[in-house]
Amino acid sequence: MATYNGQEFLQQQLQSLSKQTRLPAELIICDDTSSDATVDIIKRFSETAPFPVKLVVNEQRLGWRGNFLKAASLCVSEYIAYCDQDDLWLPEKLAIVQTHLEKTRPTLLQHGYRMIDSAGAIISGPLTYEHLERSAPWVHSYGLNQVFHSSLLEFFDLWELSKDHFHTNERMAHDQFVFFLSSLLGQTVTIKDVLLYYRQHGNNVVGFIAAADHGGIARSLLRTLDRVRDRDAGANKRKYVLGTLRGRTSAAIARQTMTEKIMSRLPEDRAPVDRAVHREAEADRVLDRGAVGDRKRAGQRNVERGGVGIRRGAECIGRAREHLAPGQELGVRLDADDGLPTRHGYLSGRSSRQWPRLSTSRLSR
Repeated sequence: MATYNGQEFLQQQLQSLSKQTRLPAELIICDDTSSDATVDIIKRFSETAPFPVKLVVNEQRLGWRGNFLKAASLCVSEYIAYCDQDDLWLPEKLAIVQTHLEKTRPTLLQHGYRMIDSAGAIISGPLTYEHLERSAPWVHSYGLNQVFHSSLLEFFDLWELSKDHFHTNERMAHDQFVFFLSSLLGQTVTIKDVLLYYRQHGNNVVGFIAAADHGGIARSLLRTLDRVRDRDAGANKRKYVLGTLRGRTSAAIARQTMTEKIMSRLPEDRAPVDRAVHREAEADRVLDRGAVGDRKRAGQRNVERGGVGIRRGAECIGRAREHLAPGQELGVRLDADDGLPTRHGYLSGRSSRQWPRLSTSRLSR
């Protein structure tokens, strides 16, 4: 749990943890220099909590991204669940999660939730990750419904290299980073069980974003281009569009760098097979809407389909280039002779004469 000035709802969340039918093995809380009664509330709770509670107060503010990752890195249990300070866990959350973890042993499990308002009234139906469109690399499940294996902690140091797709001056969010690691290193399992209430109030650091607001990579780029379709569009709008496209590309390049470093750390007896399989799975998930999980089958399916996702991206970026002012660069290069390398060769369109292939030197998965 990461806390910061959360006195309004923190006590309710802590009580929901103590009422779990399967109690947590530990609760690690990192407080990011709160100025209200947050720390006092935690200390009082730790005196009577039915499980060990460890409180760490940061000397300097880390921000919510780094604070969540720090709290997770201090856990010693095999599986780790992110916990927001203002939500409510339903009593059977950990019991149900444990049942699924024992059956499938995933790297990441994500479950359903409902939204509530500041008074605790339910304001949504059941929501799961399945409601999101997963064709864009920046779409991921929320940390509040993630439970991940501690083996991912080995790669947390690479977070320093990451970039958020929407805020390129920031690193990846904690949940975005965990989802990214799991997509490379293991199996992600989604269950529909609603196991917590996600509270929406005026002080949310990150609020709910509807699936339609995410959209796929094609829809997102086209929606951005619509903003400058008018000939009278000002220079600021054009600057915004180009900045958005460059930011997405920069974040994708950072993902590629992290991917290469992750693969270099795999044990040598696994590396010849796993590195190729992981690359195929990531390409299939991000570029061709493949399911994360069966990595080898996903990679083979992407090759058989001829890289449909790559062609869609090429078409959208080609349209983006039409709106560039003289002398401006998009930051993404289209090459006729470069492709996306995989164990089976290069991913390309069914007809390479009709569709350019994206250079992995500038645009990555």
